[in-house]
Amino acid sequence: VHEATKRLKRELDEIQLHIDELEARKKDIDEQLADPDLYNDIPAWRAVSDERASIERKLERAYPKWETLELQIEEAVLKASAD
Repeated sequence: VHEATKRLKRELDEIQLHIDELEARKKDIDEQLADPDLYNDIPAWRAVSDERASIERKLERAYPKWETLELQIEEAVLKASAD
């Protein structure tokens, strides 16, 4: 169980890093979208908007994975302490 917990924690660290990177990029994009000049360049605005939508979709997939890993780790720790 200890090896399984370590593997789950490693996966959790990886998904957390991925989420952090996505959130940071989303923040950068939101700053770009706050610039009124961006809206004068429709192709640039569309590219930034599309990237933000893509990041949102990735986050929608990443957060449930993160939550599942958290639960699996909790269950593994509880099981190990019960043994």
